[in-house]
Amino acid sequence: MTSAFANNSSQRYFSLLCLVTFLGSLSLSTLIFLSALLNEEGYSQQAIGSVLSAPLIPTLIALFSAGAVLQRISCIRLMIISQALMILGFIGLEYALSSIPLSTIFRGLIGFGSGFYFSASMIYIRSLLSGPRIIYFFGIYASMFPLPNAFGPIVA
Repeated sequence: MTSAFANNSSQRYFSLLCLVTFLGSLSLSTLIFLSALLNEEGYSQQAIGSVLSAPLIPTLIALFSAGAVLQRISCIRLMIISQALMILGFIGLEYALSSIPLSTIFRGLIGFGSGFYFSASMIYIRSLLSGPRIIYFFGIYASMFPLPNAFGPIVA
């Protein structure tokens, strides 16, 4: 298994990043129940739709601008900043559920962070891999984003 990694420590970093990405994506997948929470708060269907769709534009902006940002800072630094943005978004959302504009802003912040995290982590993971099994391990890592959707509702 070690031959698929650039060096000895790369395998540990790969495993750790798989775990971190899985847990981060698990947090995102629990947002499946956000519409129910917003409904309990008395939001209209239009307001719920606005809050739920809020991450779309920030995520796209982050995905398309990640290259420019990564020319200025390292992948690891952007991943840490992205995780901090998502955590701030989750914390803010917890306290902003009674406000449509604030909920929309914090949902957008989560999307912004996740767009940057996705881009930076994919580039970083690629730097850890070498040899003929790159695609195999890259696929394992990439599955850490959608896999938690099978567990998110159970955890929530």
